[in-house]
Amino acid sequence: MSYTSLKIGRHLPRKDSNSLHKITKETVYEKINSLTNTCSKPYFNQILIKLASENVANADIICDYIVSEQNELNIKNSTKEGKIKTLVWLSNFFDNKIIFRQLSNQDILQYLNNGRKSIEDDKTHLMKRTHWNYSLL
Repeated sequence: MSYTSLKIGRHLPRKDSNSLHKITKETVYEKINSLTNTCSKPYFNQILIKLASENVANADIICDYIVSEQNELNIKNSTKEGKIKTLVWLSNFFDNKIIFRQLSNQDILQYLNNGRKSIEDDKTHLMKRTHWNYSLL
């Protein structure tokens, strides 16, 4: 299991498969609005709302994770925004069809490597920074 998936799962309360079906879009929309009301741009609210309309479980997991990070680690707003964006991109990469808890190590590596450039194409080594940003989660 990758560090990213371990870290995401570490802060979230465990939910059995039955409780995932009890999540309502209205509840998740309330969480999203509460979570994103301090964000610098409405973009973060919009991408989470769009995700919730396609995969309510992943949107709920992101909200719970970010709230946990805020409470436990007192993360900055910019950190919160970066994590929201990266986690939504992760879900979008799999067409919002896989719930985060079902992602395997191989799935995470596939996501991290999807935009990797060859050494010849990336002479300035910008890809290292991009990969590092993705792996911060």
